[in-house]
Amino acid sequence: MSIACSLTLATLAAVPADAETFALPPAGEDVVGKPQIIITREKDTLLDIARSYDLGYDEIVKANPGVDPWLPKPGTRILLPTQFILPEGKRQGIVLNIAEMRLYFFPKAKAGQTPVVVTHPVGIGREGWSTPLGETKVASKRANPKWYVPQSIQKEHAEKGDPLPRVVPAGPDNPLGNYAMPLGIPGYLIHGTNKPFGIGRRISHGCIQLYPEDIEGLFKDIPVGTPVRIINHPYKAGWLGDKIYLETHQPLEEDAKKGVNLTPMVNIILDAAKDRKVVNWDKATEVASRHIGIPMTVSVNTPSIDEELLALNQLEPSPNLAKRDDAHEPSLAEVTGKWFIKVGGLDNQENAYRLAAMLRHLGPPIPAMATQDGGAYQVLSGPYSNRAEALKASRRINTNLEVTAQVMAPLGGNQKTGQSIVKDRKG
Repeated sequence: MSIACSLTLATLAAVPADAETFALPPAGEDVVGKPQIIITREKDTLLDIARSYDLGYDEIVKANPGVDPWLPKPGTRILLPTQFILPEGKRQGIVLNIAEMRLYFFPKAKAGQTPVVVTHPVGIGREGWSTPLGETKVASKRANPKWYVPQSIQKEHAEKGDPLPRVVPAGPDNPLGNYAMPLGIPGYLIHGTNKPFGIGRRISHGCIQLYPEDIEGLFKDIPVGTPVRIINHPYKAGWLGDKIYLETHQPLEEDAKKGVNLTPMVNIILDAAKDRKVVNWDKATEVASRHIGIPMTVSVNTPSIDEELLALNQLEPSPNLAKRDDAHEPSLAEVTGKWFIKVGGLDNQENAYRLAAMLRHLGPPIPAMATQDGGAYQVLSGPYSNRAEALKASRRINTNLEVTAQVMAPLGGNQKTGQSIVKDRKG
């Protein structure tokens, strides 16, 4: 155990929450950033934490197995996978690794400047709408873009009972967000989103989505014509100091269906190591099978994965800077006298909290609170000024979460609601 502690605790320090920009490592090294630990607070979700530290959903969930993404208990130690092995190949332009769901941008350094890499999590195309691989470029840039909805997507939404117009104007309902950069591959873009909860997931129709704050920065800094290389590498290897590291991610579903193939892992380690004898191949195989998403040492005479993870979890905690928008959690008084939506039939308090948190993280967010009515748990969403607004929100709830939402007439007057807000959640 002491080997793991001396290896990791002595060499890892906290990095600031906005550390999405890193100085390029010296020649012969490939790892940037450092893992961090933060402690959860009441009402934190892993999605809040992920966005505040520029991580994607899958990244933070896989680094913290067993932690409820929507209801992590207050006081839980959360491992932030804020260390990355740079993708192989030329460090120029944009490199998008869809297996990792992460983008790397290598801006041209001006004379006297230190070369850097900027990295952000992304949402990518789901199975059946895969993000294409290959080399292309940023063909143009559009602020406040309109979305011209392809017929295939119009058909898909119509079949779900959520019809779309032919053109979606700029604004909160536009899934492109505020900025878009069309690629040289027709029909594909790098763009923002009005559903930040989808970053780090396979959620798009093939485009590359970023958090609104991330695309805003890239939009300013990336010139038209910037080369873009889209790769699918679930395994990355590289050096940090005198040790070789391996970072592995879950293969995409369509790749996993073809069966386990560790040949790419072996080849990428050999390309980095040059010498098979410096590698602990048993540990490398285990790292490849666990898909932790955090660089792990695979040199000979290094600790086990569990020892290494234990050492990481003993790091001194960094400040929890997760931003929460409590404005989307209404009070019962706000709902009274207004149209609202009720989702009932929940069997326990935690499920009510979980569903309310999910609604507040939709894009745009839906105001929601957990309530109790005669011993049963439910979620109330509102207030809505009229029935039409409530119906529109109920359709979004049904489409996004596949739960039945009931639009209710205004509460107030002599009506007895019988409802109380669920205030305390037992850990």
